[in-house]
Amino acid sequence: MSNSNLDSQKEILEFLDSQIKLSEKINKIELNYLCMIKDINNAITQAIVKNLKDNRNKQVFDSDINQIKLNSIKSFTDLYHDIVKELSDEQ
Repeated sequence: MSNSNLDSQKEILEFLDSQIKLSEKINKIELNYLCMIKDINNAITQAIVKNLKDNRNKQVFDSDINQIKLNSIKSFTDLYHDIVKELSDEQ
């Protein structure tokens, strides 16, 4: 094989390697997002079940939901910072 052929193959492999690494980062971010959504869903479900089971008043339930909202905002903010960090590492 000629040197130019080897160089071309090496370039292709390097490009593919970078694409695989980027895909892995994207998959990790997607997985974190899906886990976060699942956690939010579970928290809301638990608050509803607890409210129905304990027959709590609306104010207590609203307080639980507001706490879930705050936790969700923090989770989304953390995820946003992770995405920015990952993208800045790429550059």
